[in-house]
Parts: sequence; C-alpha cells; structure tokens
Amino acid sequence: MGTSCHIAYQCFDGSIRGCYVHYDGYPENMIPSIQAFLKERTTTCLMLHIKKAQATGGLRCFSWNGIDLDEARAARPPTARDLGHVSLFNIEVLRSGKPWEINDENFGKGTHHRYLFSMRTGKLSAESWSDKTGTWDSIEVDGIRSFRSPPVE
Repeated sequence: MGTSCHIAYQCFDGSIRGCYVHYDGYPENMIPSIQAFLKERTTTCLMLHIKKAQATGGLRCFSWNGIDLDEARAARPPTARDLGHVSLFNIEVLRSGKPWEINDENFGKGTHHRYLFSMRTGKLSAESWSDKTGTWDSIEVDGIRSFRSPPVE
C-alpha cells in the first residue's frame, strides 16, 4: 500500500492548485524531492507537472533519486542527452483517466501528508495529519526558492 499525499502550489491570489501523489508521500521522500526539483528546474515546471497530473488523476510518484546535483555536474558536464534530467527524478502520472484537481476545498482531504509551495514567498511548507488530535501538524522545512525564479517583494 502506498503512502499518498497532495502536492500543491499557492498562487499569487492565495488560491491552491495541486494534485494527488500515490506512492512515497512521506516527508523523508517528498521534502528533499521537491527541494531538489525546485533547485534543478523552475517553479513553472512544477506547476506544469501538477497541471498535467490533474488531467490524469494525479501522480504515481514524485521522487528524486538522491544524486547530488552539483556533484553530478562537476563529475560529468551535462550533455544534450541530459536535458530531460530523466535520471534525476522519477515523476510518473497515473493512468486512471479521471481528472482530479486538488484545490482550496480539498487540499489534504483523504491523505496524511500535504506539501505546499508558495509562489509569492518561495517557501515550501509541509504538514502531516494527526489522527490523535484531528489536526494538521507542521513539519519543519527550510524555505526554498528556485534559483531561476525572481525574488518577490
């Protein structure tokens, strides 16, 4: 059985847009995966992956393979073949065929973990649901801003 979660971004107007992730949604996987993804790619790229996943029911997985991105570049300069960065991330959409969009109303419902990237502040937040207290508990996460994104005042 998979550890599901929701991954989303908060738009400048405060609305939330996200998708369901079926496998490996626990914080030890998702936090470094999202941070590595935003370091290597752009916030717009994350938005596009989420939009694509919404149309198919979500993502099967969203994970980083643990390669240190800076070390990998130093050891072997990137080639045209590396442009897709296929070896760095495992991002696969579900094939359910049923669209499913996570939004303000259902963000976190039916799952124990949720991750939100703010387009306004550039910060990643993570929360886990506590069955004991019936509340979302914050998980400590360093703020991350894609180096390709301009700072927002």
